[in-house]
Amino acid sequence: MLLSSIDREDSRRNMHKFRILLAAFTMLLAPTSGSADTNVLSFEAGTVLREFTSEHGGRDAPEWTALATIDGTTKLGWSSQEGAPFPHECVYEMRSHYSIHAIEIDNRHSDEPSWPGISAAEFTVSGSAVGPTGPFVELFSGRANSGDLTRFESNSPQKVRWIKLSISSNGGDALYTELMELRAFTKETGPNAASTAVSSTYATNWNNFFLQ
Repeated sequence: MLLSSIDREDSRRNMHKFRILLAAFTMLLAPTSGSADTNVLSFEAGTVLREFTSEHGGRDAPEWTALATIDGTTKLGWSSQEGAPFPHECVYEMRSHYSIHAIEIDNRHSDEPSWPGISAAEFTVSGSAVGPTGPFVELFSGRANSGDLTRFESNSPQKVRWIKLSISSNGGDALYTELMELRAFTKETGPNAASTAVSSTYATNWNNFFLQ
């Protein structure tokens, strides 16, 4: 069957529209260039929790678990077990090796001020390029703000894949320590630094988990 000149013109127009839409969609998926600031310590970025020393919620609980420190929201967070000794530690494995230039300790939406001093305070974040048991080198250390977001920058980023968080004090609470979110940022671009859209509800031993 031969196409008329009108049909051929419509076909060319439709193909041209499709190519424009395809190009636009590809641009949306492509990682940005320039001074990117990507959080690579999250579920969405492919990070997994390898180890932790203590959590209040337990594996079947919907909140106050170590896993909640990388869930992308401060609505859920981590709490130590009652009376658990310092340091409180978590080890994370990122999707790939990244040069980490900044971290954020997020104490927003913790139980401050109802529980004064419950927020994580003094901490060390270390990194390893070898494996989850190290050797680790110190990347950041300091004191996080109570009930607020604190960002720490590095002038000499180091390329690591495994991140170890060690919390050595809180603001004074004698029973519990809380942290709502930990983030680690890279300026790298490319496939490894690009987040993949994985929004869905997942069945886990942590109950059904919705990732947006």
